[in-house]
Amino acid sequence: MWQGTTPTIEIQTDIDLTPMALVQLTIEDKKKNRLTINQEELAISEDTVTFQLSQKESLSLSPGRVRLQLRVKTKDGDVLASNIMHGDLQYPVYEGEL
Repeated sequence: MWQGTTPTIEIQTDIDLTPMALVQLTIEDKKKNRLTINQEELAISEDTVTFQLSQKESLSLSPGRVRLQLRVKTKDGDVLASNIMHGDLQYPVYEGEL
């Protein structure tokens, strides 16, 4: 994905998301800046989460390798975390909001 754009991101996870009461996604860059995407902003299916970042959100992350992880709460109250997934955030020629 490119910094300063509004990418739609689809990730597959190792957790069955269907029976979950709460789902949250965190993206962390190499400088430990974190962006948390709450359930209301996620399109969720059995093992896939799709979401879109705003320009402001993608600009808040530093270019380079990013880590993504889902945390979920089951209807029984148990909290689980997915394996950490990785992606790349590239630096555009022009930075800033359009």
